[in-house]
Amino acid sequence: MNYNTAIGRYADVSTGNLTNATAIGANAEVSRSNSLVLGSGANVGIGTSSPSYDFM
Repeated sequence: MNYNTAIGRYADVSTGNLTNATAIGANAEVSRSNSLVLGSGANVGIGTSSPSYDFM
């Protein structure tokens, strides 16, 4: 088992050789093991309910 997760419209794990990869949100695509991708151009906030900036 690879334990990969994709949630959202067109969310995808880009290759079948990944482990513990997660893509969340519309058009999110993860291409590396042990990674989490949130949406495509999503604003991400830690400790706020209204983030204003992309998280990189």
